[in-house]
Formats: sequence, C-alpha cells, structure tokens
Amino acid sequence: MMAQCTGLALLLLLSGHAAAEYDPWQHYDKTLKTLPKDAAAVLDRGVTCNHLAGEFNGDGSEADKKRNRELTKLRCDTVDSDISRIKTRYKSQPKVLQAIRTYYEE
Repeated sequence: MMAQCTGLALLLLLSGHAAAEYDPWQHYDKTLKTLPKDAAAVLDRGVTCNHLAGEFNGDGSEADKKRNRELTKLRCDTVDSDISRIKTRYKSQPKVLQAIRTYYEE
C-alpha cells in the first residue's frame, strides 16, 4: 500500500512539473500564422501595446516619451475595441478566441 501511495505521489509531482513548464509564448509566432490576417494583426498589436505599457516608468523620462510615441503610433488607445470587434467577427472560430484569451487577456 505504501509503495502505491509513493508511486501515486511521484506521478502527481511529475505531471505537475511537466504542466508548469509549458510556455504558450514559445508558440506565439506559429499561432499567429494560423489565424486570419486581420485577427493576427490586431492580436499582435494588442500584445505589443501591453508589453510597451508594462515598460512605462511614469517619470517623464525620454524613454517614457519614446514609449508614449510608440503607443500612439500603434493606436493602443483603440486596441481593446479592436479586439472586441475581432472576437465578434470570429465568434465561431475557437482558435481565434483561444489565441486572444491566451496572449491578450491573460
């Protein structure tokens, strides 16, 4: 009985470890290529906007000014509504919706 419990515990630990190593970002470029072009473009823009927004220091530095110009150029102020439009357009395509959930909403 003890050997069975130990084996089960080991199996649970190993399966949890394997699941923890999965990184969806390793498949990001490949995933984009499987999406309709407009969906891929909006998703990629949203991901880039999220990334740039996360690099803001809020100190008014030259780096912040540069990021702000990039955010404006990418139209990051409209990306949420653009993502919503794509979700509506492709509501019957689970791979589009899953990609948005994985890379933009999480």
